[in-house]
Order: sequence, then structure tokens, then C-alpha cells
Amino acid sequence: MLCGVALGLPFARPASADPIVIDVQVADDPGVGFNDPVLGPKRLAAVRAAAALWGSFFVSSYPGETVPITVEMAPTLGDFGAKTQVRATTLSTAIGDITVQYSIMEHTSGQDLFADADGIIQFSLARDFYLETEGNPGNLLDFETLALHEMGHVFGFISNMGADGTYDAAAFGALPNLYDLFLQNAAGVSLLALSPEERAAVAISGDGLFWGGPLGVAGNGGIRPNLSAPTTFIEALNLVHISETFFPGDVLMDAGLSPGEVIRTLAPVERGMFEDMGWTTAPEPQASDLAAVALLGILHLHRLRDRR
Repeated sequence: MLCGVALGLPFARPASADPIVIDVQVADDPGVGFNDPVLGPKRLAAVRAAAALWGSFFVSSYPGETVPITVEMAPTLGDFGAKTQVRATTLSTAIGDITVQYSIMEHTSGQDLFADADGIIQFSLARDFYLETEGNPGNLLDFETLALHEMGHVFGFISNMGADGTYDAAAFGALPNLYDLFLQNAAGVSLLALSPEERAAVAISGDGLFWGGPLGVAGNGGIRPNLSAPTTFIEALNLVHISETFFPGDVLMDAGLSPGEVIRTLAPVERGMFEDMGWTTAPEPQASDLAAVALLGILHLHRLRDRR
């Protein structure tokens, strides 16, 4: 399986053990969405909590490494399959015969290359979310967990492949994304080596789509992680998630977030998959570290409330 080094991506060694800064930028007009005087502060606090966690998952490769992400609340997200409650768009650039996310290019090159935000996340105003951050959403979708999941797509969990098995990279033409290089069929053959018709069949095979990156496989105990391939192709669901059916237990980047579900960590398999795509991940926190992070989060929220 090809990796970033073989592709010629400019992988950099981490300059320090500092976390990456995820800069949340609000696109809503004054008084609405994240700027709503009643719900806006809670929405923003939940997304910033998710951003702080993602920053702690990664290790910066250069001083001041920052990933800007734009967020907004949308009246409607249209017919977007099973993900009508949220939509993430990630910005990428063409490198040779693939596309690579802005955030990955900057991390692997060790420098700030792009002025634009690295991704946009839109949340639906038509859906009720649980906006507190202590992790007790009851029968509602947890806003912080949803934000964490969508940020994972901005950081690379994204495919350029469509239902017909062809690749579409918009302005760049028919190019696969970096993520696509690691997708394999049941026989271990890269999807890039298959015809469009064969790729399309794998994408809706139910249980025949796998991640072949060596670090993701190692993080899953030496077993290739099974990816989501429902027998009916659903945009933003097939290909770009870990399968709920074949992976033991819920993980952040699996195919579905259920009401009441709360996730605040990356599983070893997810860490490995992001490392395959060029990210440098921080060591998994121990129980004492998690308690310290939780305490810092509570203190941060109290400071935010004191400022109101």
C-alpha cells in the first residue's frame, strides 16, 4: 500500500509535543446560529470543546500550527442522505495525481500554506441537539460528539469516489483523494487498481470494503478495519466511515451517531488511520490524564460563563 512518503508528500518531523490549535471561526450573521443570544454561546462552547480535544489528539509539526475551521447553523441542509443534520466540507489541493486536504499538506510540510479555512461544518437548525458538554444527552444527539466526528472528515476522512466508481475532485478533475489510496477490497486489492464498475461494487458490498494502511491495520490488532459499504450507496456515508457492523463497539468515525451516544476519544485504529494519512498523533492519554483534561474543560466552561 502506498503511503505519504512513497507519494512524495513533504512529511515533517514534529517540532515539539505541543497540540495543534483548531481555530473555530463563526460564519453566521449577527444574532443567529452560533451568534444567537440564547443558544449561540452553548453551541460555540460545545464546538470549541471538540476543537480542543482534536488539538490534543495531534502533535504540531511546526510552532503555532493552526487549523482554521468555519462553522455555521443552516436553516436546511437539503437532501443529503442520512446526514441531513450536519455537513462537513473539506478543502484540498492537487498534488500529482491525487488531492490532499489543506490541513494535511500544512502538517506534513511543516508550514502554513493556505489563507483559507481548511474546512466548513454546517449544522442544521431543524434538529434539536444536546448542547451541554458534560456528556449526558439523554435521547438527543450530542452536539460535541457530532462536531468531533465532522472535524474528523475535515482532517482527512473523505473520498472523491462517487456511486459509479469514478473520481471527481471538482476543479482538479477526476482525481482520487489521499484517503482513497488506502481503500481495498476483500482480496486486499487497492480500489485504484480496479475498474470503476468494480470499485462501485465494492462500495456497496456490505462487508467487502477495508482500510489497508499499515498503521490503521496495526491499530486494529493486525486486522484490516472494515469500512462502511451499505448495499445502497448513500453520499457521505459509504466509504468514509468505519463500519458499525464489523467493528467491535462504537468509535468516533463509525457510520452512525445515535441519540444519547457520547464519544470523546480516538480509538487506536483511528489514530493509526490518521497516521497513515500523515498526521502525528499524541500518545494515548492515561486515566489520570483524562481526569486532568476533564477538569481543565470544566474550568474553561466556568470562565466562559463568568464572562457573560
